[in-house]
Amino acid sequence: MPLCYAESEDRARDIAHRYHRWSLAGGPVMPELPDTESFDAASNHITPDDVAEEVSLGPAPEPHLKAIREYIDAGYDHLILTQIGPEQDAFFEFFERDLRPALAS
Repeated sequence: MPLCYAESEDRARDIAHRYHRWSLAGGPVMPELPDTESFDAASNHITPDDVAEEVSLGPAPEPHLKAIREYIDAGYDHLILTQIGPEQDAFFEFFERDLRPALAS
């Protein structure tokens, strides 16, 4: 499940839009696109708010935990959390500090 941890929700929204908006463009067309310019053109109509509806964002654990719990409540017992963007180390620290303990209970 995609999520974007960043120092603010606005920053996370911008990062998720930059790196993940193509995922909202629709599956059938994406494998056929030959280059980054084509991906950009196929997803330029997707706004940061569109991405925010599909991805939990920001520095607070609650939105991410809510999104994770939706999958758990639906019966999933294995999830892959995918941090969108370059802030991988910060996300791992956030996961260890805030998400893992909340999910263990």
